[in-house]
Amino acid sequence: GWNTQTDGTGISYLPGDTFIMPEGDLTLYAQWEQNEYVLKFDPNTTDPVSNMPTDIHYYYGDQITIPNQIPQRDGYTFTGWNTTSDGTGTQYQPGDTIIGIEGDQILYAQWTPNPVNIVYDANTQDPVQNVPDTETRIPGEVATISNEVPLRDGYSFIAWNTQPDGTGSTYEPGENYVVPENGLTLYAQWQANNYILHYEPNATTPVHNIPGDQSYLAGETATVSNQVPNRIGYTFSNWNTEANGGGIAYAPGDTFTMPASDVVLYAQWEPIEYVLHFDPNTTD
Repeated sequence: GWNTQTDGTGISYLPGDTFIMPEGDLTLYAQWEQNEYVLKFDPNTTDPVSNMPTDIHYYYGDQITIPNQIPQRDGYTFTGWNTTSDGTGTQYQPGDTIIGIEGDQILYAQWTPNPVNIVYDANTQDPVQNVPDTETRIPGEVATISNEVPLRDGYSFIAWNTQPDGTGSTYEPGENYVVPENGLTLYAQWQANNYILHYEPNATTPVHNIPGDQSYLAGETATVSNQVPNRIGYTFSNWNTEANGGGIAYAPGDTFTMPASDVVLYAQWEPIEYVLHFDPNTTD
């Protein structure tokens, strides 16, 4: 308002007030009250943030020291304060001093995502070759799935998946993706290979009743066919993994675990011994 004394100790008047004019001139002195402003600290995220500084009240021209408190946010590192939320304004660090301007101010926390791991899991207890190494990425960046293709005996690699049972998101080698905030574990997906059980007559003369090929997955229980081949002049004795009979012998109906490869069984033969008899062709 106004006052009859410069220091405000006289008579005060507000705009619109009335008074009786004294004899002589009268001087009214403007009275001033300094405006108070607020420096606010904005976390600049909807995520939970702890250890945020409280508001600072100041007057125009004051020197303000930014508190040394370091805000904490899961998955991110605090990099400083800025006068704009997108970081394109003036940057300040805890402990810096600024001059109070006319009007309230807001400083926005600036964040850098912490690196996360992209883990490739073989998703089996079997030996697997060529599994990609763990990668370190920044959340939000565009990354590429490793082009390395894992190798496992008896199985074909299908793809990567975010769930071991394949019910999550599927990724192919070489595919681009946006790195998630918490990183990613990718599980190899496998399809068991089919292998052939083949029966070889193992003879240079005609053989009848040879079993047809059978198909099995690696690790499945294979059953040797009950068909018994026949060959003139020979008796079938068994099947063998070696043509000369020096391997593993199997009889019709035997079982074995199918390996991660085709299996050939060779018929083993025993020649039939015959007798040539000479008849005198007389009773003498």
